[in-house]
Amino acid sequence: MARIRPLHPVVQDDAIIGEEYPDHAVASIVRCELCGVQLPEPSQRYLLVSPRRRVTPIVACHTCRNAALGEGYRPVS
Repeated sequence: MARIRPLHPVVQDDAIIGEEYPDHAVASIVRCELCGVQLPEPSQRYLLVSPRRRVTPIVACHTCRNAALGEGYRPVS
């Protein structure tokens, strides 16, 4: 079974994000920590806790969330 791990480092390129989503504040746009897709709406973000590192939750998109839940990650309640 495949292991879930980040594919890309978290990018903090606010200039590009601000141009793509002019209606949203730049600080409110977050990226999925597993695949790197932009998540401008809070409803698109899911917080998960790693089964190995339970210190800080990660932010994931819907697709990565489903894959991660199958790998032992748990949603933050």
